[in-house]
Amino acid sequence: MRIKTDIPLTLSVIGKILGIPTDSDTEINAITTHSALCEKNDLFIALKGERFDGAKFTDEARKRGAYILSENESADFKVKSSAEALLN
Repeated sequence: MRIKTDIPLTLSVIGKILGIPTDSDTEINAITTHSALCEKNDLFIALKGERFDGAKFTDEARKRGAYILSENESADFKVKSSAEALLN
């Protein structure tokens, strides 16, 4: 699923919510957990479950122009738990 943002949502606002400082005012177009649906300036949230690991698809999401929220070091927003961050 790809959810378009109806209100302006910038990387700096996302960082503020997550407690990860950033000064980028780049606007996010949509939020998704499915890398194949990512488009430029989307936020890809790499969820991890019992049978899947979204972190395996971060390269695909980044190639499509998305910013990454993940538990991996290479993420734009590195978090302890992607699922908990999504709930914020």
